[in-house]
Amino acid sequence: MKILMTGATGYVGSATAKALLAAGHEVTAALRDASRTSALPAGAAHLVADLNEPKALADAAPGHDAVLHLGFPSHGADWFAAVEMERAALDHLADALTGTETRLIVTNGTIFLDPSNGPMDEDTPVLDDHPAAVRARSLMALRTRPGLACTEVRLASFVHGRGGSVFLPILMKHARETGEVPVVDDGAARLSALHVDDAAQAFLKLIAADNPAPLYHVAADDSPTARQLAEATAAATGASPKQVKPDEAAAALDPFTAMFLQTDNRLDSRRIRCELGWAPQADTTLIADVAFGSYR
Repeated sequence: MKILMTGATGYVGSATAKALLAAGHEVTAALRDASRTSALPAGAAHLVADLNEPKALADAAPGHDAVLHLGFPSHGADWFAAVEMERAALDHLADALTGTETRLIVTNGTIFLDPSNGPMDEDTPVLDDHPAAVRARSLMALRTRPGLACTEVRLASFVHGRGGSVFLPILMKHARETGEVPVVDDGAARLSALHVDDAAQAFLKLIAADNPAPLYHVAADDSPTARQLAEATAAATGASPKQVKPDEAAAALDPFTAMFLQTDNRLDSRRIRCELGWAPQADTTLIADVAFGSYR
């Protein structure tokens, strides 16, 4: 199949691009500029297209079997401006793809869901006052758009493996520099986890599906506490866990990372397992990977 990707040089995106190529698919990566081609896996093609100016992306999209959106605009501190920029770019893509057989696959997290009833599935309501809910609503509008084949994939909050991730390097860097690992309040928040290679395989399963659902949650079976993650980080870095208040964690790390470390986020991923046959295959867990694996 012919796949057009955004975010193919990013953490999840690069793992997914490699997996797609290994499975025999053709991958074209949309890059902000041609200087980024060296970061692409061997065998991937590219085009210069930016979410800031999405016309080239929208023009190229209908010639592919699927468009996999794993990128996000650079935003500095202005999250809402980045979400609006992404929304406008995805609207261009949706206009180009509506009425075609090309599937648009978009990616999100689950931090904006209501955790009060245990593990969260695809029917769990969005917390309307959560700062990340604005992006949830934007992607929901896409997957409910008439005539558009669109699926949203919500990944676990702590994607790990190969020494990368969004939040783990921030936590590890702080631990090594200060000798302390923040534990927000009592550290009882349960975290969702997923190995990056398992994330990539979920996208492969989705691309191969004849009639996938419009929404899937993807997570491994482990859901450690934030304190367990802090203890694993301490084991890897020689630092010590330190109990802090939420505002202290935000100041020490950043507000976004601190939010993920204090939010209950257990996920139910039975839908993708039952419908698409996906299952986690990694031989490590988040805690083992941080304490003894790829982050040492």
